[in-house]
Formats: sequence, structure tokens, C-alpha cells
Amino acid sequence: MTIGTSALAVSYVPNSSEPKESSIASENTIILNDSALIEKSEKMFPDSVKPEAIGVTLKNKKLVGQFYYGDNPFLVDSVKGPMATGPKIVFEETASGGVNSEYGVGAGDIETSFGIDINYEETVTRTYQFDPIPKNKFLTYMAYVNYSVYEFDIYSWGSYVGEGTYWIPVGIVIEHDLT
Repeated sequence: MTIGTSALAVSYVPNSSEPKESSIASENTIILNDSALIEKSEKMFPDSVKPEAIGVTLKNKKLVGQFYYGDNPFLVDSVKGPMATGPKIVFEETASGGVNSEYGVGAGDIETSFGIDINYEETVTRTYQFDPIPKNKFLTYMAYVNYSVYEFDIYSWGSYVGEGTYWIPVGIVIEHDLT
């Protein structure tokens, strides 16, 4: 059985601040990342960039980790057992990256000055096969977009002025429970 996201879609609202819920796999949390999207996120923003015209340098990029918006699933659904073979679900969502900074370097500044589009949209698609569901049990799951989150330092004319954060969609996080 394959279920698409049309089962029960939740209104997905993009966030203007970076995701804070740490993406850690556990018994009830599954991380489904796309290695091509992770590679793309790593190459998207150079380790150090300096546009001579405006005197701002962004450097010391480092991966903080992977996070998601724990209060904003794009899909919530429940399936009742018995199911000898658990449901196979295709999770798909289109999401944008984002950027915040202390010095006021925003996504538009980065795009204009450095030619890097932080707010581009990426469609993330992952498939997962759940375990069988026993009789009279419900499998409830919530799906979220997973992001790689990076920090960088901002210098103006050689002086440190603050730091920034940017995030790029790289996969899907699934929280599930059998009750």
C-alpha cells in the first residue's frame, strides 16, 4: 500500500527564523535525507566570500547540524491496523531555505552581492516503509522538512561585526507512534 501526502495535508507555513528542533534518529523518529541535497547545501555557500565593492566578508562557515520545525509538520495522518505489511508512504514537500544575521545581511543581500539564492525552493521526496500494524492499533505519523543549518561570521572592512545563520532543505523527518 502506498499513500501519498494527499491523505491529510497540513497547511505548511515557511518560517523566517532557522529551525530549532534537533534532527536525531530514535525509536520514534526517522531521518530520511537526500545525499544529493546535502551535497548541494554544502557547496551552495563558499567557505569565505568577499565582495570588494561593499567591504563585507562572510567567512568561517560551519555546519551546526540538522534541524526541523517541530511545530510545523507538512503532513499528519493515522492508519488503523491490522496491516500485515506496514504502509509504504511517499513523502514530498517543497520548501525554501532562509538566512538570518546580526549585521543585517539578508537573503536579498547575499543573492545580489554573492550570486547565491538562499531562498530557492527545493522539492524533497523520500519514501518510507513502516512496520506491520497489529489489529486494533493505530500508526500516527507527522512529517517535517529537515534542514542543514550553517553559521558564518560577518566582517565589515576587516572588523568582526556579527554572525549569521542559513538553512537549506535536505530531507524529511518522520515522527511516529503506534497506539
